[in-house]
Amino acid sequence: MSRPFDERPVSPRNPQAHAAYLTTAITNAAQQAQQQMARRDANIQNDRQGVYLSFELTEDHSDALDSLTSTRRQAELAVLRQEGNVTLATFYVPQEHLAGYQEDLLGKVARYSASDGQRHRPLVTRLNDAHANTLRAVFSDDPALFPEPGVPIWWEVWTSRDGASALTSVVRQMELPVGEEHLTFPDREVFIVQATSERMDQLYVNSSAIEELRLALDSPEPFIDMPRSEQQEWTDELLERVSYEATDPEVAILLLDGGTTQAHPLLAPLLHVNDWQAYDPTWSPGEDSRFHGILGHGTKMAGLALYGDLRDAFLATQPILMKHRLEAMKVLPPTGQHRPHLFGFVTQQAVEGMEVTNPFRKRVIGMALTTRHGTRSGRPSSWSAALDQLAFGNDDEDYRRLLVVAAGNIRDPIDPTLYRDYTDLNREVTSEVESPGQAWNSLTVGAYTEKCNVPPQLHGYRAYGTAGDLSPTSRTSYAWDSQWPMKPDVVFEGGNLLTDNVITDPHPAVALLTTHHEPARTHLTDMGDTSAATALASRMAAQLYAEHPVRWPETIRGLTVHSARWTPAMQARLGRTKRDLVDAMRHYGYGVPDLQRATFSAENDVTLIAEERLQPFRLEGGEMRFNEMHFHPLPWPNIGLENLENTMLELRVTLSYYIEPNPSERGRNIRYRYASHGLRFDLRGRTEDERTFRQRMNALARQEGGYSSGTFRPPPWAIGTQTRQMAGSIFSDWWSGPAVELAACDSIAVYPTGGWWKAKARLPYSERQARYSLIVTVRTLDPTATIDIYTPIATLLEVENIVET
Repeated sequence: MSRPFDERPVSPRNPQAHAAYLTTAITNAAQQAQQQMARRDANIQNDRQGVYLSFELTEDHSDALDSLTSTRRQAELAVLRQEGNVTLATFYVPQEHLAGYQEDLLGKVARYSASDGQRHRPLVTRLNDAHANTLRAVFSDDPALFPEPGVPIWWEVWTSRDGASALTSVVRQMELPVGEEHLTFPDREVFIVQATSERMDQLYVNSSAIEELRLALDSPEPFIDMPRSEQQEWTDELLERVSYEATDPEVAILLLDGGTTQAHPLLAPLLHVNDWQAYDPTWSPGEDSRFHGILGHGTKMAGLALYGDLRDAFLATQPILMKHRLEAMKVLPPTGQHRPHLFGFVTQQAVEGMEVTNPFRKRVIGMALTTRHGTRSGRPSSWSAALDQLAFGNDDEDYRRLLVVAAGNIRDPIDPTLYRDYTDLNREVTSEVESPGQAWNSLTVGAYTEKCNVPPQLHGYRAYGTAGDLSPTSRTSYAWDSQWPMKPDVVFEGGNLLTDNVITDPHPAVALLTTHHEPARTHLTDMGDTSAATALASRMAAQLYAEHPVRWPETIRGLTVHSARWTPAMQARLGRTKRDLVDAMRHYGYGVPDLQRATFSAENDVTLIAEERLQPFRLEGGEMRFNEMHFHPLPWPNIGLENLENTMLELRVTLSYYIEPNPSERGRNIRYRYASHGLRFDLRGRTEDERTFRQRMNALARQEGGYSSGTFRPPPWAIGTQTRQMAGSIFSDWWSGPAVELAACDSIAVYPTGGWWKAKARLPYSERQARYSLIVTVRTLDPTATIDIYTPIATLLEVENIVET
């Protein structure tokens, strides 16, 4: 075992004794390096095979560095850092040259000893010690901050420009999360990687490219603690980089909250005074309403909805093209509160009021106001039903709306001793998603967190939530009755809590940076929980709208869900049973969305979108019957999937539609009496011909989506037909396997199931149209593959539609 440098005795400068000490140290270092190489995983391919050896040198070390560098052995200086009066020099040595490099060094030491220290004095007298690098040896932050085992954190991983490709290859093979931040310097590259210390040690052993490790700290505290004058400088610099799509962007985020400070310098350019309103004309639209006893909620939401986490925006250097603007409608009174039965009415009137002011804008309606009133195991409340009705538009397609709402927060004190099993708190009945988050047609947003690194000044505290897992205060639908939708639909960053095992509290160090409601005093503050997550979700939806301005609200919601993935921490909580899968969806929905994934199709990743209408029912002989279903042929022949044989592919399908709610008490208690209709999708099996496939779909429709007891083997969906039909009015699932198997599954069916429209055997329900968005993506799972599956179908904007009567 190597000892830390500061525990090693200073070697005597008697030439023979010092030479003997260094001979032992260099020999042991080479042996340790060989042992590290023996620990490498043979399944991880790495084109950079080598080791790092570190040498402790005295202050006057320039001649020693020259002697340690070897062109013949390709040994080069990687890291040089000072610790007190000692210099630590780390050299990279290719694996095939390690033995030769060791032989050269031992030879110099031996000749130094034999010549009584004269010939090789510049090297050996300045060389105190040597060892093979370990993970702790390359950790350049305070050793006391080295993370405890089993705790995933974000690391700054420093490598040379030459080693960057090898490092990213190993990171990809180990499937470690990588942050968006990536810094490039003249001779260094810095990646942000999430791992436990054990996994980072595995990466270190297998990559031969990590030269330095630091904690990746992303705390907004330094910005919050700045004097206002310094905050103003950062604000001015950010505004200089912001340009606008137009003087009046056609996409807006309408925030329904307790007021907003329009005069904030970061908000004023994109929140016009005409768009700054109050539900009651006698109220000021500014910040004077308290949400859960706190002022400033609306202004915090506004900053995140425009810029995202302001820390990232401040530290970025590239120009920002802003394609959406803000609208702010104050819906909370300055004092007191609305009666619960008025929540839905106020929300509808507030939205319609802003639409009168700006009737031609595309808008995302973002709301993080929730209440425990009306929360009953997932059953609709009058407020959530009003949101469903608002989204549906009273059957007027010109008034379909996109609503993004919060799942709500756990506001009770959290036991500091339960941090290792904290998600148990989110399963309790008292932690269920709050109203109106149970709305079927809304995009309901929960919170997860990647903010798990604790700044050095908070030594003794730990992050309560696990990196990549649920934010500690986020609510779930775990305790809901199975007949109601699984919520949230997706999760976004909502910050974390800190605990010292005595108390557990929010802290700016693990929150997001945003705008303060009193800019005359300070520009910046922090925000977390599902409110922050909802603001970020609204922002992504607006960005998608700006990229796809002619798409339906159902499609924007669908693209958001379609881009979502479970993090490794979420995956780790998945078991093998159907119940485990349902539990995961009731905690995380479909996971964390990604804007780039939602908007980008590369050669190995292509997305098709179909926006269609079908008539679910028809009146025949005084009875309502199923009317039609749609079959969408997939363009596999254009791609030539059968020629790709065993290339592993993923097919992902998302179906998004809106239901018309039945807000009566009877409708709120029974699934098929609340929703006007249901739609489902399925994939043609590889052993089915077209006729058999259509017969099976007809049977599924009659059974409300359940599989019949036949000989058909369901496609190997990740979630499965019976589980995903519990998800309300948006369904997403994925299939992975060899291309040759997918080539035979060349059709997707969209078919109706029952609802209260079907129960009303009269006009106009028999002739109602149900519109839907179907999103299909196929991609190669091998990141190194160079197969072009995009070009052959790049001109196919929508899937062909076939009607079955």
